[in-house]
Amino acid sequence: MSMVTTLLGRLNTTTRLPDQVPLPQPKLNGNGGNGAHHHRRRPQFRGGDRLAAMRAFAGSKFVLDCRVSIADASRWTGSNPAYVAALLEVIATNDTVLLEAVLRGHVPVLLAGGSTGCSRRIRRRRLRRRPRSASSSAKRSCSTS
Repeated sequence: MSMVTTLLGRLNTTTRLPDQVPLPQPKLNGNGGNGAHHHRRRPQFRGGDRLAAMRAFAGSKFVLDCRVSIADASRWTGSNPAYVAALLEVIATNDTVLLEAVLRGHVPVLLAGGSTGCSRRIRRRRLRRRPRSASSSAKRSCSTS
């Protein structure tokens, strides 16, 4: 026999016994095999802008322009009440450089909102939901004049 046929004969052999049952293989669910690794469902940035900060900015504009509560504005924009309150504090400083850095994602929203000197007590008071009557919620409108 030649060396090639000997090697091919050795490669074709198996160590498995004929009556041996194969072991069950773990089911892979697409996120790392054991469920420990998760992928984000949505991107965090689009076009260089931090999406969560942009939603909070839109909510803060609702609060300032349309005079709605922070809770309503955060619910309408899909944001977080703490983020909306933090962006209100950043807007109140009139610091356009800080606002741009927050919206671009270079500075965390909550850190920027807390760095403006507003105390936790005031922030909590702003986050409380205002009671509203049925007539005032029907008449509420946002005008951009």
